[in-house]
Amino acid sequence: MSLTSAPYGLIPVEKLGANPNQGGGQRAYPVTADVAYPMAVGQLATLTAGVIGVPSAAPTAGTVIGVITGFDFTDPIMKYAVQDSLLPLNAVTAGFTNIKVFVNDDPHQLYKVQADGVMNQSKIGTKVDIVGNQTSTPAVKRGAGKAASAGGTTLQVVGFFDTPASKPGDLYTDIIVKIAAAMHIYTATA
Repeated sequence: MSLTSAPYGLIPVEKLGANPNQGGGQRAYPVTADVAYPMAVGQLATLTAGVIGVPSAAPTAGTVIGVITGFDFTDPIMKYAVQDSLLPLNAVTAGFTNIKVFVNDDPHQLYKVQADGVMNQSKIGTKVDIVGNQTSTPAVKRGAGKAASAGGTTLQVVGFFDTPASKPGDLYTDIIVKIAAAMHIYTATA
């Protein structure tokens, strides 16, 4: 049962309407300036004025581009291309070059995420937010520390990741969500 809080971020699991899914498509976005927070796989990403980032709180409507799936950059010490699950704070200033953030930007992608409390059947169709999306503690840097919190606007609950280890109503329920239409940059109305 999901009785332990062990947030892991947003993990692509399937597509809305049971459409074919291959683990989530991704698009590369360049990083040419330092970002305000470290970035990790599983974090919600925003795109504002062409600059990719992670929101420090609930994002502004129409700015969410998707979920981070990986990074590619030239390491300043090793001098060769590296693929990683983390982009450290102040990477540009530290000498990282050719930085790309890979983001699953499909507005119909569904994600598994751990709730920060009990979610039951009545929560399907409601909206939740991500808590701890920008946290920079070491435990979070590899994609942990992000959980869904009820009563938000960013993600819409579409179901449960129902397994023997997680059931609806568990203390820290694993839920299936999609980015709310009003929040996603490709589906928000002007």
